[in-house]
Amino acid sequence: MRTKSDIAKTYRAHLIEQGKPKEVVDEFTEDELIAIVVEKCYSTEEIEGKKVSSVDAWYHFCHFIIHEDSITGQKVWNKFVREVFEICEGNTQTCFTASRGLGKSYITFVLYPLFKTFLFSHTDVLIVTNIPKMARRNLRVLKRTVDENELLLEKKDVSNLRDLKWGDKEVVYNEGFIETLSIGTTPRSAHVPLVILDDPLRDDNKYSDEHIFDFVRAQLLPCIKRLHGRLIVNGTVQSSTDIFHRLMNTDADGNGKLIRDGGISALGFYSKAFPAITNFETKEVYMPEVYTWDELMEIKTIQGDILFTREYLVQVVSDDFAIFPEGMVRKCTRPAEYQLESVGRPGATYVIGVDLASSASRTADYSAFCVLEYNTDKGTKILRALVNERMTAEEQEKTLMSLARKFNNAFVYVEKNNIGEYIRQKLENNNIFCEGFTTNKENKANAIKFLRSEMVNKRIFFPEWEEETEVLKKQLINFGYKTVRGVKTMAALTGHDDAVDALWIANLATQQLDVMPSEAIVQQ
Repeated sequence: MRTKSDIAKTYRAHLIEQGKPKEVVDEFTEDELIAIVVEKCYSTEEIEGKKVSSVDAWYHFCHFIIHEDSITGQKVWNKFVREVFEICEGNTQTCFTASRGLGKSYITFVLYPLFKTFLFSHTDVLIVTNIPKMARRNLRVLKRTVDENELLLEKKDVSNLRDLKWGDKEVVYNEGFIETLSIGTTPRSAHVPLVILDDPLRDDNKYSDEHIFDFVRAQLLPCIKRLHGRLIVNGTVQSSTDIFHRLMNTDADGNGKLIRDGGISALGFYSKAFPAITNFETKEVYMPEVYTWDELMEIKTIQGDILFTREYLVQVVSDDFAIFPEGMVRKCTRPAEYQLESVGRPGATYVIGVDLASSASRTADYSAFCVLEYNTDKGTKILRALVNERMTAEEQEKTLMSLARKFNNAFVYVEKNNIGEYIRQKLENNNIFCEGFTTNKENKANAIKFLRSEMVNKRIFFPEWEEETEVLKKQLINFGYKTVRGVKTMAALTGHDDAVDALWIANLATQQLDVMPSEAIVQQ
């Protein structure tokens, strides 16, 4: 609990640090110091003829009233908190992107709504997210922030009961509503002074980029117009066609440049990006108290260039660098239509692409087995199962036999390296429909280009990304053109690519299946 005595004590120390005589400061009572802090929170300034809360008001609220996060113990006030306030308070429509870990959701979901509702009674706030679980989690943080602050609690309820239960989707505070909503849910003609769209993107492609864009224009913008309120959109970029690349663009149709350094977009949104690194040459990071240069480089090593660029530099890597960019993967994802399966459906045709570990030892590299359902009439392929584990040769053999039999005697396609030929013979001896193939640099590159072509032409589809298949998605995004000793090659930019290899092999297997005699395909 942050008591009013704590607030007064912090402010008293601040006044003395600012050069106020200690004997004068000591004459102020706690209530007088609290009153000064609250009064400071109401200070205003004028921006382009419009009166808004001042940065000093925001500072007093964050640093003295909230002060620190009760869980982490970290001080609330920092450079990012100040700069986000400046762009949100000074503009009617704001859209910003920020590196993971800077605390953008904490500012827009907790601090800023509480600042407005604490100062002004009957203030309604609508907070929209794409994932209900995230909304509930952030709302718990907001409620905890109030419940653990004596001064904020005074405006929670007239009875001031700390154990008063709040809702999971909305809270009543200072006679105003703070309500959460999911994308796709109509805000029921709400007219509020503040609407916040927090992290609107999600990995499973439940809503298309166009759907989210239309939701902002048709549902959220009208909510603020009547009361001349504010709309704030924030999050991390995901693809070159996402909501941020529309709202922050120099062109109304999204065909221009993304505004990253601050400025008004073609659609009227003040736009700014907050990457974790501000200068690579000097190794300057945006907030060293959050991430040092060495810490960020460690993350980069683990995530790979493409994911790190997106998550921490808030930039989407161009197709010139990525072979399977995020936007392409998302467009092939169909969570509502397809699901992973544990067994094959009657009458369906399946292929299994096999990327074996280079050694028979369990301590060797990962093995990857990718099961695609192949519609021979339409030429479409659906990911139905993925196995990506470290296994011994015996475990690989048993796993492949099990998968092949579960999926209607699936056609197994495996590279003819040493262990590959051993596994192929073992499978054939057990009446598993299996063939081997050989690769070189040229035909592997062609097979990868074939996979990309099938994805571009919407002939490969992925179900919702789950824990067992998330590795494939990450490897696809992190697979690109890599220069090694002056030679440009296709490979994982960092980390593994075994799941990607299994996918392109499975895709190649469908092509091989097309040229096989029909009696081979129905072989039992």
